[in-house]
Amino acid sequence: MKRILIVEDEPDLLEALAFALEDRYEVRTAANGRGALELLAAESFDAMIVDLMMPVMSGAELIRALDAASRPPIVVLSAGRDLRETCAELGITHYLQKPYRLSDLLEKIAAVLQPGDGSSGGTAPDGAPGSSGNLGRGLRVRGRIAGIPRSGAIHHGRVVTFERAEAWRGTNDHRHSGR
Repeated sequence: MKRILIVEDEPDLLEALAFALEDRYEVRTAANGRGALELLAAESFDAMIVDLMMPVMSGAELIRALDAASRPPIVVLSAGRDLRETCAELGITHYLQKPYRLSDLLEKIAAVLQPGDGSSGGTAPDGAPGSSGNLGRGLRVRGRIAGIPRSGAIHHGRVVTFERAEAWRGTNDHRHSGR
């Protein structure tokens, strides 16, 4: 099973990402760049998911501290405005602007794990920051499922899947049906 290191300082998002990926990959987590460096010194990983804006040691500082030739492929996540330029400076070609769809993250991970893709990206980015969608804003589940693709989404740091929303709806319909 491929090993992925997720580096994210937001505890809810870190937990949601780990949960979303744990049945596909062996997942380890770090809350900042310094924690990631400690894990990288002791273990090997097939890929990393790195948030850029973190306290203690930022994602950019972490990426700069790693040898580009030997670091695992990286997918960068960020809410920052200059994501494309920052990633270009860091030599990263796979990135997603927050908020993003879970399906888009899974595609990025699959792309960096392609055999022979030793770079931190390998293929050209698929568009401007934010091109991965804006799912999660205004999500409401009241007797129906609104805005959740079958592949799922990250909403306020939580993984929301179509199936979970359907299950939630089935057990909670009485709350909104006037019973």
